[in-house]
Amino acid sequence: MPGPDWGAWAVKERGRGRVALASALAVALLLLNLEYRSGGDTAARLRGELGSVVAAMVGVAERVASPVVGAVSRVAQAFSAARENARLRGELRELEGKVLGVQDLERENQRLRQLLEMRGRVQVRTIGARVLGLLPSGFEWVALADAGSRDGVQTEAAVIGPEGLVGKVISVGPSSSRVRLVIDPESTVSVRDARSGELGLARGMGKEGLTVEFVSGKADVLPGDLLVTTGYEGSPFPGGIPVATVESVGRGSSLGRTARARPVAELSRLDVVVVVLGGPR
Repeated sequence: MPGPDWGAWAVKERGRGRVALASALAVALLLLNLEYRSGGDTAARLRGELGSVVAAMVGVAERVASPVVGAVSRVAQAFSAARENARLRGELRELEGKVLGVQDLERENQRLRQLLEMRGRVQVRTIGARVLGLLPSGFEWVALADAGSRDGVQTEAAVIGPEGLVGKVISVGPSSSRVRLVIDPESTVSVRDARSGELGLARGMGKEGLTVEFVSGKADVLPGDLLVTTGYEGSPFPGGIPVATVESVGRGSSLGRTARARPVAELSRLDVVVVVLGGPR
């Protein structure tokens, strides 16, 4: 709703002052006419009395109009400043939105570069896909990707994100596929400690990440070690793909040694992935 037009109001007040001044001038002209017609002391006295009245009228008009007009002018300036501030705030919000958009594009470009670098490690054919979201389930950790049988995707195909292994395809539709994440309780991945070479089997534990069982009870495994896929013959996962980082290591026994690990892939914000199609590039 637009504010009051204080500028117009101020002009009206100045007009009223001018009316009062014009009235005073009219009285003065009346005095001159009386003096011309009657002359003498009577006209002089009348002129003196009416002159006092005219002077008083002019003074009152000036005293009334001047402060009101000044106050109204200041109010008009305040409203003008408020409108200017609102305009500047709107421009600032628009600029902030553009900055956030640029930052989102920069993050996406960075993840795409990481994905291309990860793809370069895989010496087989792949296809890029976008993750459409996580599928609701109380027992499974499954994501939906927008690549399907029309793109050459098959079940058991490995799915890799910008940071490392995401999971593998468990079902395929014409234009989409379901991907079981590495943290799913049904997921198992053969891994190797990139530092020591120790072999283990990583199993999904949902929100708890991964548990890794190493063959030897004296396995050389330390917190912070990177675990990568072994890539043995017949495995759906190419070798050397980062899987998880060791967080803690349990005591060894005759049955082996167990560690807890956290997936390197940012599963909570999956966006772009590559799906392995098989065969050399």
